[in-house]
Amino acid sequence: MPFVIAHIARGRPLDKRRRLAAAITAAVSEIFELDPAQTQVLIQEHDRDSWAIGGELLSERVTTRKSDDLPDLDSLFRKLPERPTAKAPAKSAQKRKAKPRSRR
Repeated sequence: MPFVIAHIARGRPLDKRRRLAAAITAAVSEIFELDPAQTQVLIQEHDRDSWAIGGELLSERVTTRKSDDLPDLDSLFRKLPERPTAKAPAKSAQKRKAKPRSRR
């Protein structure tokens, strides 16, 4: 039974947290081929005064993105293309001729 913990900055609306939990559950369930009811998601919220990125507290960080925006979840959890299986190299139709040995 998968258990996923997502750490986020405090202040996200309930609707965004619901969407995040649903997206994580869907991705994990699809990858592990499980019933979604078997996947647990815990969202832990942290104060922006207690979280820093690059040495700068989130509460003091200047950003151009709105604070309640989430990244595009579909692109984060997109299905990777399957890799083609390696085929054995084709044997040449002609055998190589052995070099003649010199006689002494």
